[in-house]
Amino acid sequence: IFLLGLPLVIWRIKRKKPKELTWAEKLKPYAGQALTRDQLNEIFELTERSLDTAKTFRSKYIAEVNEEVPNGIERVPNPEDRRSYLYKINL
Repeated sequence: IFLLGLPLVIWRIKRKKPKELTWAEKLKPYAGQALTRDQLNEIFELTERSLDTAKTFRSKYIAEVNEEVPNGIERVPNPEDRRSYLYKINL
């Protein structure tokens, strides 16, 4: 009975796990838009982190998106403020 029940328990546990969206899938509604750093941080759920930590994670997540979709996120100069950048979503 144990040998028959164990696969059933494992199957039910695996079945209940919800599929998590990838960062690229979460960014699809913003396709064609240019987002600010703060908007991107909000999408990547980095608003509660320190600036340095958020920068590290943002860079990592952008690399993940660009690995999945080449040039999925491009960093472009902000025309209103040359000191900052916008992130163009090309998904």
